Amino acid sequence: MKKLKYYFLSIIIFVFTAQTTHASSTKYGYGELNLSDFVVNAFIRYIKGGMDKAPYLFAVSSDGKQFQYYVCPAGLNNCGGGDEFILQECNNYSRKENGSGNCKIFARLRTIKWDNGSSKNKKIKSKWSNAEIREKLKEYNLYGATVSKQLKQKDNQSISTQLENLNSLLKSGAITESEFKKAKNRILNN
Repeated sequence: MKKLKYYFLSIIIFVFTAQTTHASSTKYGYGELNLSDFVVNAFIRYIKGGMDKAPYLFAVSSDGKQFQYYVCPAGLNNCGGGDEFILQECNNYSRKENGSGNCKIFARLRTIKWDNGSSKNKKIKSKWSNAEIREKLKEYNLYGATVSKQLKQKDNQSISTQLENLNSLLKSGAITESEFKKAKNRILNN
């Protein structure tokens, strides 16, 4: 009988732990993100804090255009909770601005928690200049041209280069008009 009680208690604890772990893990953002200048400026203010403010939570919309952040009084280590509230507030602001509302936690304290595949738990120092923080965000592929955008730009450049070369061949008489059209269609369809 005693073993049966421990068995049921273990199951209850396991289920509770699994649910809370899953719930808390889904609060952090993941995937590709390109922060707007508006959000980056706010993030810099959040990181820098001030004499009486220490960064606590920073949430951002999945399109990178809206944010919400919380700070704690400097020197107090008892700041806690607020995850659901910050996401709710960020979603409300985001819906008003652009109809979207999918906010996730971007940073906790001075650590970026957003997982975009480059690396997790990226530290940002308050002593860095604004330019250094911007460069770190670019390095982490969170601001400016993201990796997939850079690849698309590269593909577009190579397509335009191929079309220019093909056009040169046509003008020089090396290929006929019908060969040009066939080759152009091949380039554009790949």
